[in-house]
Amino acid sequence: MTATDDTWAAAALDEALLDPDGTDQAALGQVLEPFGRSRMLPAAAYTSPAVLAWERRHLFAGTWTCVGREVDMRTGAEGELTRRAVQVGDVSVLLTWEGEGGDAALRAFANTCRHRGHELVPRDGAEREPAASHGDQPRGQQSIVCPYHAWTYDLAGRLRAAPGFRAVEGFDQGEHSLVGLTVERWHGWVFVHALRSLEQGSAVPFEQHLGDLQQIVGPYAPERLV
Repeated sequence: MTATDDTWAAAALDEALLDPDGTDQAALGQVLEPFGRSRMLPAAAYTSPAVLAWERRHLFAGTWTCVGREVDMRTGAEGELTRRAVQVGDVSVLLTWEGEGGDAALRAFANTCRHRGHELVPRDGAEREPAASHGDQPRGQQSIVCPYHAWTYDLAGRLRAAPGFRAVEGFDQGEHSLVGLTVERWHGWVFVHALRSLEQGSAVPFEQHLGDLQQIVGPYAPERLV
């Protein structure tokens, strides 16, 4: 680790210590003391629900998190899935695949409808059957249908049907697409940054997050392993 890395790490730790709710700040600060004077994390760091909530938000949802092997996540009982919901920290994320095999376009979205915020796909990973037909809404696995009011999206996150809103003056379907999140493929793994929309971009570029891992792991081509 370089001096610059040390400085960055110290700054990150200082920032992380600002708001770990539920812990004694003085006790937490002792963890960073030099060896011989430092102490272990206070008990609340392991038992406090508030600390767990903070960790889920900042340590998992708030950075690049590996959500699994793509081939495993896309494999269903009846063949390749077109969508799957995963939990990243405290954020439910919807992954979609448009296309066949390794050439499929992979996207990530917040797993919530833009109408009333209802969960679109259950987070146990199962595919939900499309809701009962409402007019001319798309059907089947090429669409994502909200079970609440049947707002329907395609696999690119675009709103395709909003029952009852055709007559609403000024309503623009193009302004109600799903919220896209940053997602990356890496040697067969899928990484998601659940708190950064596509418009925002990632706070830390994915390549920077990986550091030296590409040089270490890349030559083994783990995406070819079976």
